Amino acid sequence: MASSSRPNVRKSLFVIASVVTVCVLFLASSSNSAAGLGTSPSSNLVVNCQTHVCAYVGSCQDCESIYVIYGTRIVKTIDLKVLVNQDNQEAWDYSSGLVVVPNGPYIILVNATTNSVFKIIKSKYLSCAEGALYNPIRKEVLLSNTCGSTLSVINATTWKLEPMNIKVGNTPLFLAYNSANREIYVSNFNSDSSGGLCGNNVTAISASTDQVIKTITVALSCPEGIAFNPANNETYVASGSSDAVSAITVLNLKNEIIQTIHIRNKFGFTPGLLNSGNGKVFAHGGTEGSVYLISSTNKVSKVSGFFGLTGEGAYDPFNGYEYMEVATGTGNYIQILSGTRILPINISLTLGAQAIITTAG
Repeated sequence: MASSSRPNVRKSLFVIASVVTVCVLFLASSSNSAAGLGTSPSSNLVVNCQTHVCAYVGSCQDCESIYVIYGTRIVKTIDLKVLVNQDNQEAWDYSSGLVVVPNGPYIILVNATTNSVFKIIKSKYLSCAEGALYNPIRKEVLLSNTCGSTLSVINATTWKLEPMNIKVGNTPLFLAYNSANREIYVSNFNSDSSGGLCGNNVTAISASTDQVIKTITVALSCPEGIAFNPANNETYVASGSSDAVSAITVLNLKNEIIQTIHIRNKFGFTPGLLNSGNGKVFAHGGTEGSVYLISSTNKVSKVSGFFGLTGEGAYDPFNGYEYMEVATGTGNYIQILSGTRILPINISLTLGAQAIITTAG
């Protein structure tokens, strides 16, 4: 098992590109055709992002704003009240219309209707909170504590931290909900509490009881990104302790491994970046500026031509766009993938971007 430090794996894209520190950004989907690079124009357009599909792009170091973007225009900047200082995975609570931004020891709730901060939760028990997922069965938000081996639970009705934790593996990172078997999957990045070695397993949890069902060993060490594809009811786990060889483990509804998809390239595929939409799973190519498309029959195709390092992405089912973070040596942008074609629409991001989640739930 390879020796690894998880933060270095995730942040390598931005170190290579010498980009500026990344910041949470708010992206709403629409059609617009501002071709070429450049700063997106501002406007006073009011957008209700509970009735319009939006994507939240982020996290950042030492910034405290969310940029609200509708189509290709920045329409508002939301002050988060506290500095965002670590990578994260946001969650969309569609029942209450709130976006959950973990930023240990804070959890920031953003109202998608008013584009404002609804509530800030602070707890010493959330100091390492990084991943977030809304559990629609129990109406709660699960938060991964990356400096330990537990998930914290927040009641999504009272927005209070529950006294119980869910025990998982070491350094839990990302979470995904499988709506077909009503289970939640957590990638456990490290094999021990010291963080010196990569782990190789994923924890499956019942969304009904919050009880651990199974620990699943995946193909390669250092599991990160997880995505569920409702088109074939399969769950995908990306892992890989080196940039040269990465693997995506495919699980069926019984949590059995049915296939391992190997991705090899000389520039390096980043294993932490997965999302799904339109019957496909998007695996982002990292330093080679490409995206791998995995069909519902698990056939892999590749789209190249992004002008920088591809980070995370988010899919909008209404316009069929995959919004991609792209980092270059001179700046950060959102590029748009429509089918297999990269559109000539580039949104310039002042402080960059990293995690993305759409309000399409």
